[in-house]
Amino acid sequence: MLKWLLTGFLAGAIASAALFRVLHHRRVAQEAQQAAAAAALREETIATEREAAAKSAAALRRDRDRAIDESAKLKKRVFELESYAGGREGKRAGGREGKREGGRKAAKTWAEIASQLGALAGKIRGLPMDSWPPEAEALKGDLRAAFEALAAELGMTPEEAMHTPGGLEALMLELLAQAVPPLSAEEEARLRELLAAQETDWERFREECADLSRLEQLRAFTELSLTSREQFLATLSPGHAELLKDYPLFTQDWQGSQTWIDGSRSKVTAAITDQWSASLGLNDAQKAALQPLVTEYIDRERALNEDIWARRRKGEDLSRQADYALRLGLMIETQKKISGTLSLAPDQEARLRDWQFTWGVNVTDEMGE
Repeated sequence: MLKWLLTGFLAGAIASAALFRVLHHRRVAQEAQQAAAAAALREETIATEREAAAKSAAALRRDRDRAIDESAKLKKRVFELESYAGGREGKRAGGREGKREGGRKAAKTWAEIASQLGALAGKIRGLPMDSWPPEAEALKGDLRAAFEALAAELGMTPEEAMHTPGGLEALMLELLAQAVPPLSAEEEARLRELLAAQETDWERFREECADLSRLEQLRAFTELSLTSREQFLATLSPGHAELLKDYPLFTQDWQGSQTWIDGSRSKVTAAITDQWSASLGLNDAQKAALQPLVTEYIDRERALNEDIWARRRKGEDLSRQADYALRLGLMIETQKKISGTLSLAPDQEARLRDWQFTWGVNVTDEMGE
């Protein structure tokens, strides 16, 4: 009897141990599955958060770019309206405001305007022109008149004329000549020689404009004005360069017209195709041939956006003017592909040469890719 009891006890113990091992392995397997599921969930959460962060960053960059673009357009419009208002005021004033040439008030010299800038430095330093106090209204009027006179001489808009050597650079030179301490005789001579050399480059640009499309003219103007300003500033002593930074008038970038389109890939593609087709007066066959070029443009424009922001994240001081020149380059390449692909009629070719917009895109359903 005892033998059977011992045998039963041992059998039960062995069975219990086996059951324990089975349950233990199951528990370990379940815990491993739960850990794997939790890890997968964490990875999915992290991926979702990264995607959301990428979309948010892209949206913020888009909003920033749009705000800068709108600000530039508004400033340009304010300048145009003030110029128009100044002209009407001058006509109402009759001959009391000074000598006139052809009904227009004679523009003051840059030396005279620089003297006014220096006298009002304490009130306008650090402020953009559209935020100057009432005491500076006469100075604003004189600046407008000077830029309008230069624009009429060069066959440009007043805003374009500002960014030529005879515009803001000439004014900066006269301001520094009257600064404390002023330019030395050698420094002033070197700067005047630089402006004279730049004028030669600008004269060549004006002579070659007739052979360029409007977009090519804009790119040449943008790059030349940027180079001229950088050359001028690089010639200055650190102290004089710092003095000019106190005047936002001298640090503003030139930038032409940009159109931004946001939405899904299909929406952006359709919008650009429709806009370009309407602009050029394309027929159905030409519009169909245009679509692959639109797709290519969207892909390259997105890549350009990422490259520009990557360069800025790395610390490169890429100005809005340099940014605009890059976008013009892509638009010009696309313009040439359209001309070589679509068999345009003469009037359509003329419309294409007159293009002066760049198109920016934000493909919202592909952000983060």
